[in-house]
Amino acid sequence: MKRINRATKFVSIGGFTTLFTLLIFSNSARATVLYQVTAIESLGGDAYGYAVNASGQVAAGAYASGSGDEQAILFDAGATTNLGILPGYTSASPFGMNDLGQVVGYCFNNNSSSYDAFLFSNGIMTGLGTLGGTFSIAFGVNAKGQVVGGSGTSSGYTHAILYSNGEMADLGIASVRSVAQGINDSGQVVGFYEASNGNLHAFLYSGSTLTDLGTLGGISSDAQQINSSGAVVGYADTAADDNHAFLYSDGTMHDLGTASGWKESEAFGINDLGQIVGNLGSLEEGATTNGFLYSDGVMTDLNTLLDSSSSGWTVTGATEINDNGWIAATATQSYDGISYAVLLTPVPEPSGMVLVASAGLIVIGLAIRRYAVRDSRWRPGN
Repeated sequence: MKRINRATKFVSIGGFTTLFTLLIFSNSARATVLYQVTAIESLGGDAYGYAVNASGQVAAGAYASGSGDEQAILFDAGATTNLGILPGYTSASPFGMNDLGQVVGYCFNNNSSSYDAFLFSNGIMTGLGTLGGTFSIAFGVNAKGQVVGGSGTSSGYTHAILYSNGEMADLGIASVRSVAQGINDSGQVVGFYEASNGNLHAFLYSGSTLTDLGTLGGISSDAQQINSSGAVVGYADTAADDNHAFLYSDGTMHDLGTASGWKESEAFGINDLGQIVGNLGSLEEGATTNGFLYSDGVMTDLNTLLDSSSSGWTVTGATEINDNGWIAATATQSYDGISYAVLLTPVPEPSGMVLVASAGLIVIGLAIRRYAVRDSRWRPGN
């Protein structure tokens, strides 16, 4: 099991509309959307933000000070709830959540190859079992309660799974290795599988059709999340052997590039407005990363979008963004260096507007659209 930091999302701003010619505006007449950092109560040690739903609930993983055991917690309206742990395990890590507050992830013991996917629903954590192997893990859950992830099989390989109505099914994506990581409400599934050339490729599974999403010129790719319209995000190798975030839409994988000063990027979340969040930096363990927001064709380091009340914070990863622009992320404070699970919420600040009124009536329409990694990543050994 390999743990990797991640982070960030994106902002897009619309223009002004008026019904009268006496309204004057220029290209500078825009609102700058900044983000405010809200730290989620931790257990005294490092914590990581994984998922956020439409109501602003955040699923996070937290460590007690000096402890090597992770706890799954749910942040809701300022209160934090520990989701518990399945019997026989010491740690729990949450990866996905839907708008009903159902949370999925896995329970494990450190230095053990045995672990179990879980679904937390209505205050109860349920183990999902396996496909005959010794482990399983859950990454995503849709509004119907359908869960996707990966499970060990009797053959020893990891296969993508769909858990629905109390039963786990092998999606049959590949005969060797595959893992499902995201599912939308239409039941479309994304993840990665071992292609015929032996490399891991991102896939989209829709109905009974498997689509290999390809790469950005390199040898491998990984799909992380899919929105309601079927747009997919993830990351892929380039010809230069760098990881770049991608958006797959209309049958094409689009290279999102990186932000200024960064060589690599990975996308982890996309909302229904097309806003994308992820990490800037390398997937190598221990590497420095920052969160990003991608909106209207521009990738921005989230740390350049923090408002004045968030001074001292550094966003090191962003994993999911909801349609309100709220981002589940991980950040550090300058005074202690501990990782915190955080919720980033947008704070619009109008500037540069020049208005001239006539007959006491001016109508202005301002449209603002807003667009966060798992801070922890898991890869199967087989």
